[in-house]
Amino acid sequence: MPAPDKGLVLTYAEPGPEISEAKFNEFYDEHAPARLTVPGFLSAARYKATDSKSPSWIAMYDLASPDVIESEAYKVLRANATAHEKSIMSQSPIAHPTVYSLFASLQNHSVTSASLPGKYLLTVGIEPQNAEIEEDQNRWYAEEHLNLVSKAPGFLRARRLKLVSHMEIGGKATGAFQPTKYLTLFEFDRDTFMESQEIKDATATPWSVKIMATVKLEMRAYSLHKTFSQ
Repeated sequence: MPAPDKGLVLTYAEPGPEISEAKFNEFYDEHAPARLTVPGFLSAARYKATDSKSPSWIAMYDLASPDVIESEAYKVLRANATAHEKSIMSQSPIAHPTVYSLFASLQNHSVTSASLPGKYLLTVGIEPQNAEIEEDQNRWYAEEHLNLVSKAPGFLRARRLKLVSHMEIGGKATGAFQPTKYLTLFEFDRDTFMESQEIKDATATPWSVKIMATVKLEMRAYSLHKTFSQ
């Protein structure tokens, strides 16, 4: 289990027609390392969507606590953004930093730090419709689903997150993006994980079928683009 105060920031982004992918990646090569100078930002990685959906990029930052995003050091960093950063953000149609608390995790016992973050990422967002369904889906994850998914070949770890806050910072943000209350990050070392019998079995149990019929569910698939270290 993770420390109770640990958090993550996921920034969902889309470069848009006015910014080339090369220029967008060049921007993040400056932007992401700068975040790691802020106390409490522990690591950073970027993923690109493999499912042809938008937003097509995620930047993922591990935090010592969700409160780091409210720290004076982070506010100063944002206030002192470079002209290049301001230019890119003003042209971006989608840029959504989304803050989560990390409250549960399961990791393959053979995984080392060198194996993380995983090369392939599946995100599963769930929006419960009421408190009863919310309690049921949390029990489903804890008592059944994570254990079943962990049996899939290539499984590295799963992390369960609960939404703290999110904002729009893109200059041309549309307001269409709405994060779900819960998000689970599943990491794998191969891109064939969805084809495994173990994943099919994990989503076909009576409990799984019941949960999936009663919640708003959003699944996204990504591959690792780049990691950043302090």
